[in-house]
Amino acid sequence: MAKKQQMYAEANFDDKGNFKWYDHFYLTKFLVSCCGASEDKVHKVELREAEEDEKDAYWGWEDFEDNNEWMFIFPSRILLDMCFPSGVDLEAKLGRGRSVRLIVERIQE
Repeated sequence: MAKKQQMYAEANFDDKGNFKWYDHFYLTKFLVSCCGASEDKVHKVELREAEEDEKDAYWGWEDFEDNNEWMFIFPSRILLDMCFPSGVDLEAKLGRGRSVRLIVERIQE
């Protein structure tokens, strides 16, 4: 069975109210709200590793030193890369984790 992880994230919308992307991924609603998200924009989401042919994947870091949890989740790889002073590739070569493409889906509560 494929690995899945549940988190909370802030939903972002365009001027017409259409969903655009998620950001500020955390394990609790409170931590998402600390980023300035209003309660109605905090959604429970489920993450899973993207298949090779899936588009619109987010990028995250699977931390081998922290229970293999996914963290630093962003809608683009360059944003993930900025989390590491020497870049994500060096961290992966050092065996600390790996970058992973993720699919994010809202869970209705």
